This record gives sequence, structure tokens and C-alpha cells, in this order.
Amino acid sequence: MANKNIVRLLEAKFSESQRDLRSAVIDFGISDEKLLELRAAVRRAEQDLQDAKKKKGILGVLGL
Repeated sequence: MANKNIVRLLEAKFSESQRDLRSAVIDFGISDEKLLELRAAVRRAEQDLQDAKKKKGILGVLGL
């Protein structure tokens, strides 16, 4: 049950990161460095989400 809540939270964070990146790409006032930071945040959020989906119960914590 807790894992489902974590996955939902990470999905929301991933979606928010994607939205932020999309809006920044349209705004030409955003620096290139900021765009790179946003891209990195999207990648981290996606990796966190994938890792959370892999873990299931006690065996997931042990890496099995």
C-alpha cells in the first residue's frame, strides 16, 4: 500500500517536472543552464519513478 502511494507521488513529481521543462522551452528568457537543470530534474524524477515501480514489498528492499 505504501509503495503505491510513493509511486503516485513520484508520478506527480515526474509530470510536474515535464510540465516545467515544456514551459521553459517555450520561454526564450530562460537560460541554457536552467534548461539543462530542468532536463536533469526530469531524468532524475523518471529514474526515481522507475526504481519505485521495481520495488515490491520486503523483497524489493532487499533487491530481489
